[in-house]
Amino acid sequence: MAGLLRLVGCVTLMACMGGRLSAQPAGAQPAPSDHFTLKDVFQLEWASDPQISPDGERVVYVRNSFDIMTDRRISDLWVIDVDGTGHRALTSSPGSEGSPRWSPGGDRLLYLSRGEENGSGSTQLWVRWIGTDDRALLATLPRSPEGLAWSPDGKRIAFSMLVPEVEKPFVEEPQKPEGADWGEPFVVIDDVQFRQDGEGYLESGYSQVFVLPADGGTPRPVTSGPYNHGGTIRYTYQHVLQGFAGNIPPQAIEGIRHNPNVEFVEPDGIVTATAVGSWGLDRIDQRNVPLDGSFTPGGTGVGVDAWILDTGLDYGRTDEFGTRFDTTIDY
Repeated sequence: MAGLLRLVGCVTLMACMGGRLSAQPAGAQPAPSDHFTLKDVFQLEWASDPQISPDGERVVYVRNSFDIMTDRRISDLWVIDVDGTGHRALTSSPGSEGSPRWSPGGDRLLYLSRGEENGSGSTQLWVRWIGTDDRALLATLPRSPEGLAWSPDGKRIAFSMLVPEVEKPFVEEPQKPEGADWGEPFVVIDDVQFRQDGEGYLESGYSQVFVLPADGGTPRPVTSGPYNHGGTIRYTYQHVLQGFAGNIPPQAIEGIRHNPNVEFVEPDGIVTATAVGSWGLDRIDQRNVPLDGSFTPGGTGVGVDAWILDTGLDYGRTDEFGTRFDTTIDY
């Protein structure tokens, strides 16, 4: 019975299709469909990776689409003012541009280009001067970098990139006789993720951090070892301490912890003072021991002259400080 139902359904479907085909005039084009079809993919466009300029006046983003002639995704950089005006393309080339990053001063834009003008398909690191058509090739890289970031002074660029590493196999392949025609050598894979759609087999290695001068040159590795390093650097400290703060993925944290050049790693946190403690000032307000563990000033400061150097206070704030202090020498 079930087979009969399937047969009847098939005949009915064919009859319906036959009726439709016979009703359509010969040579006529099929009516446009209101459903999404596979070919409609090439009509799609979407925006990604928006980056706000340091002055908050403009946004640069990646405009993505598909090329029907080459069956691949293409992308260009576009910029638009925050009020919706000035929408225009920054790049338009046979390659694909992406990962735009504003310089701290907002006068330059760093971005990646894959296969631009050189025809090799390699990944290139470019910088463009905003307001002009000037641009410069900073480096040609063997692999696509991640986590592009400027240093706070705009003089250096940091990124992470895969560095291949061929591990010694646990089984040595025997040496074949001269002239022997053996098959391809075996490959040992011990990574959980070893293939990716659209890329095939993934290279084995570790992600390392590189630094490059902002005016171009050779990228210099600053990390090493069998650990994955990476993330996005947010702040760099060079005076009180040598270090950085950033958004680091969990798998890269362990690599940083094991780096012999790193003293310690700790997560960011929020510290809130709910009450004034002693802060080591207990001896100031108390002569006798034992100390009570608190700092309680006994006066209001009236009639006391205090000479303070480089406070950063705005003595023009008369609404807050009144006439309680003034400047003797303003450097």
